[in-house]
Amino acid sequence: MTLTDRILELAIQIQQISAPTFSEGPRGEFVRDLFLKEKLKDVSMDSLGNVFARLPGKQKKPKS
Repeated sequence: MTLTDRILELAIQIQQISAPTFSEGPRGEFVRDLFLKEKLKDVSMDSLGNVFARLPGKQKKPKS
C-alpha cells in the first residue's frame, strides 16, 4: 500500500466516526490513538476533543 493510499484510508476512517458538534470525543480518541501508535511526542487531548502532538525534528550535530 502506498503512502497516499494509507493517508486516504485513514482520512476515510476518521470522517466516518460520528462527531456531532460538541460530541467529537470518539473521533479525537481515534486520532489520539493513531498519534500514540506512530510514537509522536507529547500527545494530549483537551476537553473539546482537540488532539495535539509533537513530531520531533532531527537535531544536527554542532560543528567543531
